[in-house]
Amino acid sequence: MLHFSLLLALLVTADAPAGAAQPRYDANDPVQCLTIFSLTGNGGTQDGRSDMADEMTVLTAKLAEKHGGEQWLKDAQRPADEFARQLEKDMDGPAMMALLKACRARLAAQ
Repeated sequence: MLHFSLLLALLVTADAPAGAAQPRYDANDPVQCLTIFSLTGNGGTQDGRSDMADEMTVLTAKLAEKHGGEQWLKDAQRPADEFARQLEKDMDGPAMMALLKACRARLAAQ
């Protein structure tokens, strides 16, 4: 579940300069990428940005395909929820944006 404060942190820092924060998250972790794609997609839907929501849906589908499909998505739900709670607790918008960018890039390179 996306909380408004997390969405706000992502949107406010969307244009943060490169290097503004030291990323604490790991784009090599598919659950973290799943989480950030899901949160960003939900945020896009809530904000009326269907283009963003659609892009995140495509990225989520590609990620799931690489890791086991529907069963992987089911298995990843609990750790993704836990990571989402951690993101909300951290409220580090620049680090979350860095994770989103890194996950996008990593998926595109695969």
